[in-house]
Amino acid sequence: MGLAVDMSFGTHISGADARALAYTEIEIFRGPCSIGQPLHATVPLLNFAQRMLRPAHGLLNMFGCSGFLDEIVRGEDAIKALRATEMGYAARLQDDLHARIRAGDTTPSQLGDIHRAIGGSYATAEAHKVALSLIGAGSGVGTLIVWLVGYLASRLDLQAAAHAAIQVEYDGAPPNPLDTGRVEYISALGTEAGRYFASIVLGLPRETIQDIEVDGVRIPQGTIVMHNTFSVNRDPARYDRPDEFLPGRWCAGHYGRVGQKDPRVGVPHMNNGVGRRQCLGIPYVNKILYGTLILLQVTTLLHVRARRDRRRRSQGSLPSIPCQWDRC
Repeated sequence: MGLAVDMSFGTHISGADARALAYTEIEIFRGPCSIGQPLHATVPLLNFAQRMLRPAHGLLNMFGCSGFLDEIVRGEDAIKALRATEMGYAARLQDDLHARIRAGDTTPSQLGDIHRAIGGSYATAEAHKVALSLIGAGSGVGTLIVWLVGYLASRLDLQAAAHAAIQVEYDGAPPNPLDTGRVEYISALGTEAGRYFASIVLGLPRETIQDIEVDGVRIPQGTIVMHNTFSVNRDPARYDRPDEFLPGRWCAGHYGRVGQKDPRVGVPHMNNGVGRRQCLGIPYVNKILYGTLILLQVTTLLHVRARRDRRRRSQGSLPSIPCQWDRC
């Protein structure tokens, strides 16, 4: 979160602010990525009913019959509070950025570079939309890294390949974690982790802006749709051996398939969306993944030793899996 703010606005925020902002973004992100949540937004009949009953909310409450509406109102109030917090952060960061630009600050940042290039012609509303999008960039990367680190701990072969790739590129010198993409295998680890784990299992819901037909099914304008990111990322029509974790599918000219170089699969995975609604924060996600992975590989050897514990197994509980962190 701190890196996203740094790259978007060219400033640093405190750890406390980063944690508060991360909590807000995660809570905002959590709701729309659950199937049928909120229920009335996905079931037209329920949506119609709640709109018709809104004017009588107070009366229904008097008779103890407002539970359905009460739940909707509580959810809306919670969302409004989160959005207000997010918009407050965005406004303060933008005000600080504008003040620094007026004072002659030239610190590189995505929004700062835009404002310096086009000045007052950049609409405030558009700048605010971009700011809100960029603030939340990378909110799912932490989960992805946790899953990947756990997986790498059981795959010393992948760690050995990563160490070898770093050694070849830097010839023993300390690698630069900010030199994103220099070691192809490290980038491939991050890309394959995004495909394999799909930390955002369902894509964000979208509303169709016109009637459309997909595989013979007519989807009318105004329909809420979302894609299953996990299924798309494991589609055998796109990837060979889709259920295997294979960084090599992104190395040496390969782009999605281990067995062949062409045709390419298009976007590597659907975690960040595609087309005009593709996430603006992809550069931040790539930088976070690359920097974290390369530092992890040069400082730590992850090693998991699984031990069978017959006593605990006989009790019906899971065996312990102690983790050993060895310094390289």
